[in-house]
Amino acid sequence: TSKLPMKRLKIFIICILLASCSESNSVNNSNSNVQVTTQSDQNQEALMDQVIALINSDKEEQALPILLKLAEAGNPKAQNHLGLMYQYGYGKNQQNTIDHVRAKYWLEQAKKKNYPTAIHNLGVLIYNEATTDGESETALNLFIKAATLNHYESYNFIGNYYNEGIIYPKNF
Repeated sequence: TSKLPMKRLKIFIICILLASCSESNSVNNSNSNVQVTTQSDQNQEALMDQVIALINSDKEEQALPILLKLAEAGNPKAQNHLGLMYQYGYGKNQQNTIDHVRAKYWLEQAKKKNYPTAIHNLGVLIYNEATTDGESETALNLFIKAATLNHYESYNFIGNYYNEGIIYPKNF
């Protein structure tokens, strides 16, 4: 498999993050040591908006502690984003921060909450690493589950299974 150039990869990650969060560009850098466990859903959404703004400003290292606290508090969006950061790397040394074990862990946590984007992203991670039909089928089942939850990108991946003849016979 060929690696995407880092710039394209970063744009891809930002698109995924933006697609799964509400739109906001406000940044509050003064509160990176946040108590999350007692935050309301509205406050958690505001923190997620802050995380997205930090990521969009190339400040992933500042976003990470906030994201980690939100994820540990059980926020599925944060768990998904944390999984993506570990899957694709973050910060100035992106290649040094890739950790697929942690990525799978956090995506699994969000999957347990039936969060469609995380289910899809876990499918992508498994799909990209698949070396057996069993692994390809595991990814397919995740795409099917995400599609039943109306995650539109999962339909694309299911179509790719037919297009490439993975699991299913080729059928354009």
